[in-house]
Amino acid sequence: MTFELGINYWPRRSAMYMWRELDLAEVRDDMAHIASIGFDVVRVFVLTRDFLPGPVTVATEMVARLERVALAARDAGLRVVPTLITINMSGRMWWPEWMLDDRGAAADLFADPVILRSQALLVETCARALSGDNSVRAFDLANEIDDAQRPGSRDAGWLWASLLANTVRRAAPGTPIQIGAHLPSLTSANNMRIDDLAAVADEDMMHAYPLYSDAARSFLDPELVPFSCALTAGLAGKGRAPLMQEFGLCTAPRGAAGYTISDDFLGQQRSQYLA
Repeated sequence: MTFELGINYWPRRSAMYMWRELDLAEVRDDMAHIASIGFDVVRVFVLTRDFLPGPVTVATEMVARLERVALAARDAGLRVVPTLITINMSGRMWWPEWMLDDRGAAADLFADPVILRSQALLVETCARALSGDNSVRAFDLANEIDDAQRPGSRDAGWLWASLLANTVRRAAPGTPIQIGAHLPSLTSANNMRIDDLAAVADEDMMHAYPLYSDAARSFLDPELVPFSCALTAGLAGKGRAPLMQEFGLCTAPRGAAGYTISDDFLGQQRSQYLA
């Protein structure tokens, strides 16, 4: 059996400031390195804060940068999966300032008409810019969106996903739709149910980190990922194999033994194992 092998990508130097500080030479070097060690696919993240500077306003320069990054991946022989709505990333929330009120409370991603229209415009613009590019493996609607904000109801979660998926399909017909779901969709009533997402998307995705799972028996539990895949497939009910989009651990320095640190994740201290 042949497995598709992908990697979630931020540049080594700029990380989540990638789009504001884009160094295309660094990106091209990274893409060449990623391809050289055997990866097929690279997932890149459209940071909502940078791409949506205001209501119903997409930053055209950022979209042009996305096109250049996709070209760099293609030139390295990689396929690319752009994640189109990214607010939750690496233990922080990257909200556009205009989506927050004076107290720092966020507007409703799933019910506010202006916010919905803005998200739809963003995914449409990015999908249209990359439409027809055979190196685009899929469009991923969002990254663990319920960590940024939980939908007010199951129906609100489905409606949000359906709106964005249909928008992308009109802009880039024929490109598969993914939705970056994670363990809470398996273990909690987060209103982003696997069966609802499966009804909207073309592929079933899962993120399973032992760090964030009470079901994992240890940081090195080898069964968490296959178990999560099996559960995702069963709940999706589509008879298709899920794609494990995120998993694993951070690494210790070369030559060092594994060790545990305390790390801040969304304002909570968690033990993290460096393997």
